[in-house]
This record gives sequence, structure tokens and C-alpha cells, in this order.
Amino acid sequence: MFASMSRLYSNSDKPYLDYRTAEKCFITAFDAADYTRSCVAIDAKVGTIGVGIKTFVDTPFQKIAEFDEKSHVLNGDPEHDARAIAVLRNERMELARDAYGITDFIYHYILRTKGQMSIHEEPMLFIDIDRIRIIKARKQNFDFTDGHCTYRFSRSKSTLYKKFDWSDPLAFIGVAILDDIIDQLEATFGVINMEEPIPEIAESVILPLFSTRGGRHVPERSGLNQWNAKGRPRDPNEVYIPLPVSIKKKHEDFFPERKVHFSLVLPDGQSLDASVCQDNGKAIMSNPNSDLGRWILRTVLKLEPRELVTIDKLDDLGIDAVVFTKYEDHYKIDFTYIGDGRDEEDDGL
Repeated sequence: MFASMSRLYSNSDKPYLDYRTAEKCFITAFDAADYTRSCVAIDAKVGTIGVGIKTFVDTPFQKIAEFDEKSHVLNGDPEHDARAIAVLRNERMELARDAYGITDFIYHYILRTKGQMSIHEEPMLFIDIDRIRIIKARKQNFDFTDGHCTYRFSRSKSTLYKKFDWSDPLAFIGVAILDDIIDQLEATFGVINMEEPIPEIAESVILPLFSTRGGRHVPERSGLNQWNAKGRPRDPNEVYIPLPVSIKKKHEDFFPERKVHFSLVLPDGQSLDASVCQDNGKAIMSNPNSDLGRWILRTVLKLEPRELVTIDKLDDLGIDAVVFTKYEDHYKIDFTYIGDGRDEEDDGL
């Protein structure tokens, strides 16, 4: 249905299907959990299966990961760099596996060719680092394989591509592209009543897990490293999520008042008791405090007790902020990545 409206966007005989539309169709059809706005290796979850959703025309190499902040781990040698990128990619898949309760990964993708689309699925595999072999090296990119899949890394874009195999489609769908789509839309919907109320949507706020004072870093004695603060003895899982004053003021009704407890649902479905705490309500903690720390520090970041959280560790995993989404009777927390695009004086979303 969406592809038949291709003339809204393109004059090509190959159907147009926006990747956001493909994601929405999949999530709706399979009643899947939606992680399309999360900075993780999956777009959706069906049961315990993590799904990467893609749509593209017949170009085999497609983007699967970006590593904008990690150019310093590369030295220009293709074999070294292929292994370094493979480690980072695998760590991001491990994060999705452990934090989101995933037992298996697949790609689900739509290939668009002249007059039709085909549906494909294939495993999303960890890269076998011990079997990496360089196929071809160029100045701006290089191809490598691990014996299971073929990859291409673009140095200029810091982007990893994978070669997808569309030799065994699950199904074909013929697409009749409508040339009179504007007329049909007008006939179907008529004139839009601009006075109709806009439906309420869930509000979200982004909270950075780092500080920018003195350079972008994770403070050693606060936030995710609160367990390392001076003074009283502290549990090694003691953390809090910083709530900047500017965000709190702009969204003063988003979080409950200080010490008012609320249900916080994690990406894997687990629910924690949480509240706004500390002087001036500058922190979000769980009750007991160690529950949130145990999940972030041990399950997600895989740190040893009393090992500091660093900005390099967050960049490796492609996460440096959390998104709180407010619902009628609970909040949800998820990860995102903002890099240098936001500082402590910004106002969230």
C-alpha cells in the first residue's frame, strides 16, 4: 500500500519505501516492541528475537553501524582496523542481547526492484574475530570477511556495511505504482478539518550520562560513578542518573515531585521502583539504589565492581544518554546517543 504511493517521492519504476515506514509496518504486523529510536543494534523485538529492519534497492552493501567517535582506535592498517571495528560491533550486539533480553538476532529486509518488492530474512551474526581476512583494501575503505559474512568499512564515513544475500526470498509482492496518487488521496480524505484536536502523545526527555564541564567526560565521583564518591562507605552498585536543572525547569511537570515514587520499566521489561532524589531534585535513583546500578553497571556495561565508567566505554557501545518516556501509570527508560550535540544547558526533548 505504501509502495504504491511512490510517485509522492520518486519517478523511478522501483517502488519507494521509506525505512521508517518499513519499520512501522513490521512492528505493527508482528506487534513487536519498538526500538527504532534507540541507539542499539536492533530496531524491534518479537518475543526474545532482536530484529534489524531494512529496506533498499538492489545494492548489496548496506549500512549496519556507525562509529563516529571511535576513529582513534584505528591505525590505518586494514587487518588491525577490521578487528577493532569487529570488537565494537560485537560489544553493541552484546549490549542489545543483555539489556533487552535477546536470545537470537535476525535481519528482516525488503528489496525493491522494478515493479516489485521481495521479503528476506537472514541471521544477524556476531563477527568471528579470529577468522577475519581482508578481501580488498582501498584508500577510503576496505572489505573483509569472517567466513560467514562480507563487510565493508568506510573510513571517510566511519561506517560499517554488510553484504546482504537476496538469493532466497521469502516472498514477492507486485507493486502497481499509482500515477494519480494526489487525486486518490484527495478523493479518500477530502478536506482536512484543521480544528480537530491533536491526539496526545507520550512525552519524552533525554538526560545525558556525561558532563561537559572541563571536556566531555563521565565524572569520577557522581552520576554513574556515585559509588566512588567520598564520605560514607557506598555500595559498588550505587548510581544515579543526573537530572540537569535546565531540563527540570523546562519540563517541570514531567517527573513527580522529589521522593514521590514511580514505576520505571527497563528495556528488558523489568520494573524498578524509582524517584527523584537529592538536594534540588538533581538525581533519579531506584529504591533500593543498587537495583539501577546493578542493571546499568553489570548487565549493560559489563563492568567489574568498582571499575569506573568512562566516556570511552559509553562511546564504544554507542550510548551516552537515556530517554525517559512518560505514560499514564509508569515511565520507560531507554538508551540513545547524542555525542557532542547537546550539553548540560540544553533542554531535553
